[in-house]
Amino acid sequence: MTKLRNNPASTFFLSLFTRLALIASLCVPFSVHASPITYTFSGVGSGSLGALPFTNLSVTIIAYADTSQIFTNDPTNFQLYNQSASISVPGFPTATLSNSTDFVTQQTTADPKSPGAVGIGGAPSFADILDVIGLTFKTYDLSTSFGPVSGAALGNTGLSFATTDGNFRWTSLPLTADFQAELEIVPEPATISLLSLAALVFMIPPKTPYRRRSPSLTRFAAAKLST
Repeated sequence: MTKLRNNPASTFFLSLFTRLALIASLCVPFSVHASPITYTFSGVGSGSLGALPFTNLSVTIIAYADTSQIFTNDPTNFQLYNQSASISVPGFPTATLSNSTDFVTQQTTADPKSPGAVGIGGAPSFADILDVIGLTFKTYDLSTSFGPVSGAALGNTGLSFATTDGNFRWTSLPLTADFQAELEIVPEPATISLLSLAALVFMIPPKTPYRRRSPSLTRFAAAKLST
């Protein structure tokens, strides 16, 4: 029976194929954990920022938070405290809200057919600065990307909300407002470690195929040495 020999070239390409397969197996969708998220609220209204008034200008509030901070006191309400939030009005410096919270109410009354609302509240009273009303919020829980969507606006006129540039205050609320949430996907630390390990494995060069000497050349070299 003829014994099969190992083919060095086959071993080389098999090793290379194994490394590529390892990389491919790790480049599959991976799990994610609590991630940074940005909420943006905007609407056209009138009010004041610090000592200066404004009329019919676009007010934009951008809040930065982490989904791991979401909590709820009942099944239809979700809240979280922002890590930071800013409010900008054309012609004014961007001001930082001293403290703020985001919230979503999946229904605004006990009636299950009522619309939901998403909004942002601020210190010192933590009353609503700006809410967006809509049926689309009936299944939203603040944890994912969402929108942009528009809806009827609510808020509180006459109340002051503390910022780094003085109090913000509405004198006339927007009729409608826009909302958008943008979630940043962050891989698990374990996934990063696996990908790093795979990269290191791939950087180690495969064993170079061994080239056997021709028997005739070997005999020739031995004959030369014996003369």
